[in-house]
Amino acid sequence: MVPGSYSSSVVEGGVLMGALRRLQETQHNFKARCASVLSHTPCRFTVKWDPDFGLFLESVNGVAGNVHEQTYWEILSESSEEHRRIDLGEFHPQSYNAAHLRKKINER
Repeated sequence: MVPGSYSSSVVEGGVLMGALRRLQETQHNFKARCASVLSHTPCRFTVKWDPDFGLFLESVNGVAGNVHEQTYWEILSESSEEHRRIDLGEFHPQSYNAAHLRKKINER
């Protein structure tokens, strides 16, 4: 694995949110690494439900998107060296898919 990357799993037919929650709840080395990097702040993901757009990733490890800076968290799926944006609540990972979390500036 690449340094700073972590593995998780999801049941067949499950959604990415399940893999993220499992990662946050079960991998002690993930929590310990983040605690040392973030002044003992535990790693976590926060999500928000928007009535128009559904479930979206609000923050990762205490770093949130910012309305004034027009930043948000983007989730990309990597499969066969191709990246595409995915939805947190609807994406169903396949075997050996990789998901990348990236803070992005809104380009609208």
